[in-house]
Amino acid sequence: FPTRRSSDLDERVLSLDFLNVILESELFQGLVRERINQNAQPNIGKDNIEKILMPIPPLEEQKAIVEVVNTLFAEVKQLESLTKERIELKDSFVVSELNRLTKAENIQEEWNFLQEHFSSFFTKKKNIKSLRETILQLAVQGKLTESWRANNPNIEPASELLKRIEYEKQQLIAEKKIKKEKPYDPIEPDGSLLAIPKIWGYNYIRDISSVVTCGMASTPTYTETGRMFLSAKNVKPFTFKPENHKFVSEETYQKIIKNSKPEKGDLLLTRVGAGIGEACVIDQDLDFAFYVSLTLIKPMEGINSHYMLYWLSSQDGIAKVLDNIYGRGVSQGNLNVNQVRQFVIPIPPLEEQKAIVEKVNSLMVLCDELEQQIETSQTQIEQLMQSCLKEVFQQESN
Repeated sequence: FPTRRSSDLDERVLSLDFLNVILESELFQGLVRERINQNAQPNIGKDNIEKILMPIPPLEEQKAIVEVVNTLFAEVKQLESLTKERIELKDSFVVSELNRLTKAENIQEEWNFLQEHFSSFFTKKKNIKSLRETILQLAVQGKLTESWRANNPNIEPASELLKRIEYEKQQLIAEKKIKKEKPYDPIEPDGSLLAIPKIWGYNYIRDISSVVTCGMASTPTYTETGRMFLSAKNVKPFTFKPENHKFVSEETYQKIIKNSKPEKGDLLLTRVGAGIGEACVIDQDLDFAFYVSLTLIKPMEGINSHYMLYWLSSQDGIAKVLDNIYGRGVSQGNLNVNQVRQFVIPIPPLEEQKAIVEKVNSLMVLCDELEQQIETSQTQIEQLMQSCLKEVFQQESN
């Protein structure tokens, strides 16, 4: 094709539809970017645009090119629409299968079906997030450990564990290490509670914890150095992140921890802000005070901290959080510590709690691997596209 400057063109040699194709092409856009990059300021003037050389085929061929481009674009649009519909159908199917999994009496068949199709079902991080949520829900329903219970028929029921916890709490009260509290109403199984295995039990979070409390109610005077002071920003789902913190004086620190010193193995639950209900286990030996935006939970001996974390992070636990947020609409709301104390949690025997944590951890590793495959696949696709585009435009310039 001959080339001409844009300033030399008129309607006798150039179709406006073809001009639109040229202007939207990567070739023209690349030439514009080159001229922008040559300027000290990121802009391009009229003179620069007029000097750009463009390939100009005969007028009839311009019309033919426009017709082909329009036809191809229509096909691409139709393909995009069909692809979107298929993706939406697949996403709906995945959600439906995961819901069936949580409701199934025997999950093995459903689980085997999902495992056979992992590579096709879980190609998006959104679906893997749903898979993680389902795993946690199955865990706190006892469905992940059905085989474990079958292989351990003589395991002590949770009722015995709960009796020991109650006795130990009474001992702490007698020793004046914790205060005696008014008992809650007996838990009556109803439709609001999860269906659980026979050897499991239910209890209030307060009654299986030595402490459930929030941090300092008023904003302290911060210091340049001193004791660590943490807030809701230091807790992310399943992750304790104490690195970015402020400092308070020794006096303030001692005042805050007088009745509730956080320790390794305790749980922190966010109670204000955008991430209300996010929880983690303290996995480091650190001395720190904490703000009112966090609730500290100290499980009694016999309650696995990670099992409690998995319940708090499950669909059941999150539903409890959402049902008890105060002030939503006026602000982001807050989760009152008294409400947290009254959350009813399903309690497996201690050995089964450990088995659940082990099973969940192994399945979360699988989810991590699936996410990594997605990232690797996307990176490879992007690299391939960049390579192809580079080759095409190098040929064009030659």
